[in-house]
Amino acid sequence: MNKKLLFAATLAMCNNFLTAQVLYSENFDNLTVGDVSTDLTGQTPGQGNWYTIYDNSSPNATPNWFQIQTEASKGKVITLQSPAPPIFGNTALQQRNIDQLINNRTQGNDVIKFEVDFYTGSQNNETIHKRVMVSLTNNNNNNMASSRQIASFTFISNTGEFYGGINNGNSGMAYTQKVVLGKNKQDLFLSFNTWVKCIFYANYTNKKIYFEIPSLNIVVMNDFLNLDSDPKPLNKFIPKSIMMFSDNKQVTTTNKFDNIIITALNSVPLGVSEFLDDKFNIFPNPAIDIVHITNTDHIAIDKISVYDVSGQIIKEESYTAESDIQLNVESLQSGTYLLKLKTKHGTAIKKMIKQ
Repeated sequence: MNKKLLFAATLAMCNNFLTAQVLYSENFDNLTVGDVSTDLTGQTPGQGNWYTIYDNSSPNATPNWFQIQTEASKGKVITLQSPAPPIFGNTALQQRNIDQLINNRTQGNDVIKFEVDFYTGSQNNETIHKRVMVSLTNNNNNNMASSRQIASFTFISNTGEFYGGINNGNSGMAYTQKVVLGKNKQDLFLSFNTWVKCIFYANYTNKKIYFEIPSLNIVVMNDFLNLDSDPKPLNKFIPKSIMMFSDNKQVTTTNKFDNIIITALNSVPLGVSEFLDDKFNIFPNPAIDIVHITNTDHIAIDKISVYDVSGQIIKEESYTAESDIQLNVESLQSGTYLLKLKTKHGTAIKKMIKQ
C-alpha cells in the first residue's frame, strides 16, 4: 500500500474521532528566574499562580526549595527540592482550580490527558526511599494529608523505579493503586539526571487509563475508578489541582518539571490505543469474501468500521460482546482498507487487502 495514502487515511480518522481541547498549558518561559513564592504555607499564590507548600512549620524552611530556573535546551523550568536533615517534611508545588477549566470543556470530551516533562535528578543513597510524585488530585487547598490522587506518576529516587498510580474508585483510599509501567508487567527503572516525557489519558467514559512514555515506546492500560458505580464519574472524581510532591527521609534532592499540559478529548488517540493491534488477528489477508477476526485475550468487539485509503467510511457492523467475528467483505471493491475495531479497552486498527 502507498504509505502516503495510509497516513492520509489514518490522519483523516484521527481528525474525525478526536476533538482536542487544551485546558491548561505551562512551560514557565514567561515566569521570572528566582523564587516561585515567598509563602511556604500554601496560602498565597506565587508566580504563575503556583502555590508552594511545606507541611511542617519550621524557621529553616526557605523559598530556595521552589525555584524557576533556566535549563539548557529547555528554557525555563520549575524545580522542587526536598528539605534536608535535620528538617523532615514534605514539599509540594500546586496549581489549583483545574476543575473550573475541566467543567468548561466541550461536551463529550471526557478523556482527560495530562502530560509533563520530568527530570529525575541525581541518585541518592537513602535506606528509606524518597518519592517524587506528579499528579492530578482532588483538593484545592494546602492540606497535603487530605489530598486524594486521581492519577499520578511516582519516581523512587534511590532506585530509579518509576510507576503510575490510579484512584480505583474507593473514596476512602489514602493513596493511589500502583500501576507497573515496565514491559511484560515488569518494574520500570529510569536513568538518573534525565528528562522524560510522561503522559496519561484518564478515560472517564469506560473507566480505563493509559500511561504513555513515548521515548521508551511504552503504553500501559489499566482499570480506573472501577470500584465506583457512579454513571458520571467525572463529576465525582474531577481533578481539582496539579500537585508535584516530594518527601524526604535522609538527604536532599532536587527534581524539575516542564511543559505541563491538560487536554480534554472525546476518545483516546489511535496512536496510543493501537497497542491493541497486535492482539488481533485477521485472516485470510488478502481476502475474497470473508475475513475472520480473532484474538487470544477474548477481547469483545463492539463495532467494526471499514475505511478506504482516503479515510471514507465504507461499512459498519455492530456486535454484542463477540471476540471471534466473521466479517463479510464480498461487496468491497479490490483494494486496501483499514478496519477500526472498537472495544471497551480502546481501539485497534488492522489493515486488510481485498482481492
